[in-house]
Amino acid sequence: MTPIEGNTMDVSDTAIKPEGEAELDGEVRSSKDYFLQVLLDVSLGRSDDYTEGRIGITVNLKGLIVSGTAVSRRVWSERLTNLIRGAGEADPTNADAAAETLNSVFTAAFDDADADNRAREEAGLFAQPRGFLHLIDVRVSNPEGPCNFPIWRAPMDDISGWTLGTHNPADS
Repeated sequence: MTPIEGNTMDVSDTAIKPEGEAELDGEVRSSKDYFLQVLLDVSLGRSDDYTEGRIGITVNLKGLIVSGTAVSRRVWSERLTNLIRGAGEADPTNADAAAETLNSVFTAAFDDADADNRAREEAGLFAQPRGFLHLIDVRVSNPEGPCNFPIWRAPMDDISGWTLGTHNPADS
């Protein structure tokens, strides 16, 4: 077992083929970067119930440099719903209702995904690769200059390169 920020996982049990493919219900899904998938699984855990995992990462994404802290889908969605609540100062009732609805949808989806992953693991099947990278405290560098965002979500298949650590002056 390899402990990383309170999470333990036997890396040899990572159920994504080194070629970056996983079979899901007879359909092969590919992951462009097996090593990034493993890094995120070890750091963030596979279950959305594990919310303590964090890892600073900088990625190349369609010509942009995106840097922030990778978190689980659940942590990211909680940040999103809090942002929606905070944006509703003029009409907090509607903002709270929208945030609660969104939170319910996310929770149901995450619970279903976790149940599917547990069932696949028990059946000895390969894990479904992560579809998205979820970041918080984000800095995006582009030709016009850097921009900071509270959250960011990007398709894993759009990531063309990565390195550990963040490039965000707020972290310094």
